[in-house]
Amino acid sequence: MDLQLRGKVVGITGGATGIGRACALSYLHEGCQLAVCGRTQSKLDTFAAECAALGYTDVLCHVADVADPAQLEDFVSAAVRRFGRLDIWYNNAGVGVLKPFLEISLEEWDMVMDINLRATFVGSKLVARQMMSQGGGGVIVNAASFTSVIPVAGHGPYSVSKWGINGFTRVLAAELACYNIRVFSFIPGMIETDINRSRVAVNREYYAKQAAMNRVGEPDDLAPTLVMLTSDRAPYFTGGCVEISGGKFCVQNPHYSWEVASKG
Repeated sequence: MDLQLRGKVVGITGGATGIGRACALSYLHEGCQLAVCGRTQSKLDTFAAECAALGYTDVLCHVADVADPAQLEDFVSAAVRRFGRLDIWYNNAGVGVLKPFLEISLEEWDMVMDINLRATFVGSKLVARQMMSQGGGGVIVNAASFTSVIPVAGHGPYSVSKWGINGFTRVLAAELACYNIRVFSFIPGMIETDINRSRVAVNREYYAKQAAMNRVGEPDDLAPTLVMLTSDRAPYFTGGCVEISGGKFCVQNPHYSWEVASKG
């Protein structure tokens, strides 16, 4: 299917690794121009080298900590200077603190909120104004989480921030609809990325049994759906939250069919 994305300019925060990286490479394959940011120069360098090896040389890799509004604005400005516009934007960068409520410091709480929630507000505002200045039209994608549906004890700040993402997404979609700017969020299941690779390594079977597909997800499992939803093939989809979780929430006992099958 031709998604007719060729020439579109895509910006992704946290785009050098994990889900952001998988989406970024998919957009390059579709003929898009790409700008990604991250906090770590070495990870950006690795991603740039990977892109170059695949023949994609016109990629902007920009160091920015999205918790700092000035750095986030610099990234948006750099992308527009390089490519002239922004058509698709991912508020993808995220962080979590896995601690009981009573042990979380105010600094840790603020860090999670600044990166996950405030940066989504700041980035969306910057990009919406840019899209409006281009005459309207565009898509903003926000990274939510299954913790925004059912919070996780011991993961309080992350759960709260992602709950806020979904509420903000719905409001933003309504406020930007008249400018033909679509906004949606996505819920991944347990995806094996840098942020949780160690937990997956220790508890792979446990996490796999929480999904009807009976496996932990990979970033590449999400990219095709997300890229399609940002194309003109999904012109009426806005304000929603798409779940790409391998069937984590389809029933209370998602491992049922595998247990039955194992009994013959």
